[in-house]
Amino acid sequence: MKRKIFKLLAFYSFSNIFCVLGLSSEFINDSKISEFFKSRRSEQVFVDNGPVEKQIINDILDDAMSSPSSFNFQNWRFLVLESAEAKEKLSKMSGGQTKIKQAATVVVMLGDTKVISTYQPSLRPEIGPWTGYLDPLEIAQLEYGNNKQLQRDEAIRSASIAGMNLIMSAHLRGLATAPVSGFDESSFSNVFGIEEQGLVPAVAICIGHGHKIYTKKQSRKLSDVTLYR
Repeated sequence: MKRKIFKLLAFYSFSNIFCVLGLSSEFINDSKISEFFKSRRSEQVFVDNGPVEKQIINDILDDAMSSPSSFNFQNWRFLVLESAEAKEKLSKMSGGQTKIKQAATVVVMLGDTKVISTYQPSLRPEIGPWTGYLDPLEIAQLEYGNNKQLQRDEAIRSASIAGMNLIMSAHLRGLATAPVSGFDESSFSNVFGIEEQGLVPAVAICIGHGHKIYTKKQSRKLSDVTLYR
């Protein structure tokens, strides 16, 4: 019951923020929005409070699909690990990271390197001056078609961007998340049978109920990480 109340409050609070945004652009830098983003943490310990409802996971995945992608490829794919067996396999190939096993659900963000060959005509961006009046698919084939490295880079890039959308969507719903890497790509592809499909893993994202006890981490200064030209 407490979790449901917290989720409702989190949703209501963030919904109000965007209602404000809709009323006036002067509120774009409202402190509540900044607080929401800065309150996100990578969970190190998940508590066993039961599974996350499948509909909630689907809603989070749906939000992730709002991410941008080159030529509207939408070349992210989701591998959802729910069973203890599947999470145990990923944990073993990730140095035994316990949070993978503790999390209610783990979503592995995959990139599709063969997306051009399966690209649906309905997904093509509209032809216009922004495309030089050329077919976007033809441009994509010229740019990526014969370059395996670019295909891989774009797949990882799209999956990673979508992964951040997924994390913030889960955060909005009061759920804890933790991105995980460090697993051997070849072993992962063999164990989960994705290699022949042209899919590559970008990052695994653990989702569940966190203990909500965090140690404040020191952030770099904005001036230390920003370049202007």
